[in-house]
Amino acid sequence: GKGGRNIRDGRGTQEGIDDAVSVISRDDGKFDVTCKDGTKEVVTGSQLKNGDVCGGSDAPVPGNGVHAFFAKGGGSFYVLCDDKSWELGTAGQIQNGSVCGTDPGPNKRVFSDGTEQRPVCSWSEECKWDQAAMEECAEKLCQASGFSGGKFVESTNNPCTTSKVDGTTWAWRLDKGDYHRAGYDKESLILADCY
Repeated sequence: GKGGRNIRDGRGTQEGIDDAVSVISRDDGKFDVTCKDGTKEVVTGSQLKNGDVCGGSDAPVPGNGVHAFFAKGGGSFYVLCDDKSWELGTAGQIQNGSVCGTDPGPNKRVFSDGTEQRPVCSWSEECKWDQAAMEECAEKLCQASGFSGGKFVESTNNPCTTSKVDGTTWAWRLDKGDYHRAGYDKESLILADCY
């Protein structure tokens, strides 16, 4: 094998970084990459820089305080900084180091990761995804993170119809009004400004 590289014909770097859905730093200095088509690769920093990933994707390389990033679409990324804070940024901002380490202001931006302190948003039997539900999930995410409250910024998807997480995760269940750890069929990651 070639170290998990996945070469596909007829694809070039013009596809852009959106081919790499997520890039996460590993302890061994390499990166775990998940591609748009669901394939997973382990690559070196030089492979990332050279676009030798996801069939020719020119992905930005974590560094400058960036631990990982996940494609949001439209050329922007959810960025997990080394200090565990979440930001939104473009590939250029990730590469030039202007995403992490900037002053977040009085509020703290928190992003769901499925832990007890950063639960995703889900439901058990009935789901309605409206502004009230969005605000409720944001508030409960912030409260689980130790804040008194929070304001909804955005979500990755509609938790009534699609899923963003595999396996068991902590979630705020909208219809039950509680935090619960389980394997959910449908759920959403929430970005909130907590205070």
